[in-house]
Amino acid sequence: MISARDFFINQAALTGEPYPVEKQGGVAPGGQVLNAAANYVFLGTFVVSGSARAIITKTGPATEFGRIAKTLVARPPETKFERGLKQFSYLMSKFVFFLVIFVFFINAMFRHGILDSCFFQGFLFFRVREVLLFFFCVGFWSLCNPNVLKPGSVTQDRVSLL
Repeated sequence: MISARDFFINQAALTGEPYPVEKQGGVAPGGQVLNAAANYVFLGTFVVSGSARAIITKTGPATEFGRIAKTLVARPPETKFERGLKQFSYLMSKFVFFLVIFVFFINAMFRHGILDSCFFQGFLFFRVREVLLFFFCVGFWSLCNPNVLKPGSVTQDRVSLL
């Protein structure tokens, strides 16, 4: 910033500070963090009061606001749980694929038609969904029931220090 007079800006979007910060013209001492420098004004901030003259040095993605926006868009690294879930999904997909092939092969061995195989496949997978739903419901019920002893849990309803 070249010059400033009673120049206060709100930079809450960058720093989270709720109060306006005074900015001054001139050269700031070296070695300061950019958002602490008294002569820098950033994209995403707004003037609360005063007047100033400044030189624009960076625009768009090169600004601090643009750098923050890039980090928000970047995908976080995959967690161990996500990796395991992806591997399990691939495993289940392979299982279903090979089960379909196996059922068609068995039906071909016993000289059943393709239409019969398709009906059997639909019936089989409809029943598999019902069985899975039953076991999910049983598991959910056991988790909701407070009288069920879960491995590794304390069920005495009191906290004590050892």
